[in-house]
Amino acid sequence: MKAQSNQYPSVAQYDSQQISVPINIVETVRGDETIYEYDMMLISADENPGVRECLKQAIKQYHADIISAGYLTSMGFRVDIEQSNVVDWSAALQLLQLSGATETEVCDYDNQTHVLTVEQYTQMCDEMGLYLTGLRSKKWAIRNAIDAAENDDLAYGVAFWS
Repeated sequence: MKAQSNQYPSVAQYDSQQISVPINIVETVRGDETIYEYDMMLISADENPGVRECLKQAIKQYHADIISAGYLTSMGFRVDIEQSNVVDWSAALQLLQLSGATETEVCDYDNQTHVLTVEQYTQMCDEMGLYLTGLRSKKWAIRNAIDAAENDDLAYGVAFWS
């Protein structure tokens, strides 16, 4: 089922019969407005391995969707932050620092090139690292809170409201 919102979709919606998880999230900017379009994957209570496991899978999918949407740098452009891209960014930073170069070109999420000084490139890499570390920490904290919840409704509350 296709859905649309001007807010990033919730991790999951839950009732005693099914859990719905947003997947295939696409972010579109229209003027000053950001629109998120996504599909909802429905998992019936009969098919799922338990509310907690479904919620953890939803958190995992949500995290993957956020990462695949890229990161908006303080320089005003979005960059890819999939794991392989982050490795490339980090390796390039080390090479830049060793080479003595003063600037470099980068290709953004939309395949546009930007010339950055080594200082700007370093700042961008630091920002991405902090952003990714924060995302992973939040994902793990939510996963641990789901495991620690006294019942499924509380586990859902952790996932939905975190």
